[in-house]
Amino acid sequence: MEEYRCRSTIDFADAGRLSGHIVLGIGLVERYISQIPDFPEVLRKKLLHLIVINHREYEWQSLKRPEFLEAAILHQLDMLDVMVEMFTSAEGEGREM
Repeated sequence: MEEYRCRSTIDFADAGRLSGHIVLGIGLVERYISQIPDFPEVLRKKLLHLIVINHREYEWQSLKRPEFLEAAILHQLDMLDVMVEMFTSAEGEGREM
């Protein structure tokens, strides 16, 4: 929500243009975690890693590649979601893939 500004059109807010949603997401999760007493440090690191791998590949501006099983699973699910969207869009437009 911090990345975009919604008025008569949708555009990037200053925070979105300057930092991007990965950095903004890390900050948001850090703020919520800081409000939870004794939040486990290992879990904090893993949650933040899941945000960091958001774009999956360095070529797509990801900061890191998945480094643990759950991150790799999330990566594969995200790739599957992209593929499903491609096929669904093509079918809706009457194209074959």
